[in-house]
Amino acid sequence: MDTQLSYNFSYHPQTNGQTEVINKSLGNLLQSLVRENSRMWDRVLAQAEFAYNDSPNRNTGFNPFQILYGMHPRGVHELRDLRMHER
Repeated sequence: MDTQLSYNFSYHPQTNGQTEVINKSLGNLLQSLVRENSRMWDRVLAQAEFAYNDSPNRNTGFNPFQILYGMHPRGVHELRDLRMHER
């Protein structure tokens, strides 16, 4: 069958080109949010997560919120209501 085994580990993102692209993208997003206050990166994680999940995927044209919940939230406050309905 001429198959090859390729190990992929979470701490070795170089084995997966898509992981490298996402990591670079998230790094750029965090850098743009913290700017000169690089020690305060943990304070913008929620904002970064929302921004990433609010951006559409090139292949599907939908953002993760639309795929997961079937809607496009206008802000973080709407996510609280969605999590309560999941339980």
